[in-house]
Amino acid sequence: MSFQTYHIPSLNTHDDPSSPANLFSLIYDSVQWEQFSKGRQIAIISRPENDLTPLVRTTTVYQTPSQPFTAIHETIVDEIRKASGIDTLSLNHAMMEIYDSRYTTMGFHTDQGLDLADDSYICLFSCYEQGADDFPRVLTVRNKESGEEFEVLMEHHSAIVFSTAANKSHVHKIEGKNLPRGYENRWMGVTLRLAKSHVRFVDGVAYLVSGGEEMGELAIATDSEKGAFFRYKGMENREVDYEYPDIRYTISPSDRMPAVQR
Repeated sequence: MSFQTYHIPSLNTHDDPSSPANLFSLIYDSVQWEQFSKGRQIAIISRPENDLTPLVRTTTVYQTPSQPFTAIHETIVDEIRKASGIDTLSLNHAMMEIYDSRYTTMGFHTDQGLDLADDSYICLFSCYEQGADDFPRVLTVRNKESGEEFEVLMEHHSAIVFSTAANKSHVHKIEGKNLPRGYENRWMGVTLRLAKSHVRFVDGVAYLVSGGEEMGELAIATDSEKGAFFRYKGMENREVDYEYPDIRYTISPSDRMPAVQR
């Protein structure tokens, strides 16, 4: 599946269908946010399984631990499953972001697949603080082999769904194009995915679990390992069939923190 958009009308909870509910505030209040950079806030959520916390390592360094899925996050997953018709859709981890008008561009990249389950899906849900308007964010997608580009509008209460195979063969970036002066309609994105890696905490120590096998303590990368990690990510961004080597470290302190309990 390659970058299909699904509108989620059943998330409109008002009795009057002409006045749909905006989920921005509900989702915003469901987590604690980390101020990451100018114009950008982030949060990581996951669905723990017994004593295992799903793990998705990236080149982004977070300072706060993951937080649990709540009812609204589960509802979004359920509604994407219904809208897409993918009955087997399973998602246990997400990166949540908020962009304001100061954050408008990013570099082309492939979502980091080190810890993503094979043959799974990535779902990017969008909503806006003031609802739909004439300036939605745009997902610009480029085929790695042909260089062909296309754009997908990131509309209010919609989800863009693509397979991990499509993720490998493309790079993408989120853009805010031609935003007018004084534009204040913040965008929220929830990037949902299925992690195949987990962390088990024993006496406060994080242990990496992959394929059901404990791989030892999840260590913080040394300077040389951190450099290698970024090189691997660059290779993934360029190559269609890139496969990561065995990596038993992380560059993000938050990956070694027990998930927040609610």
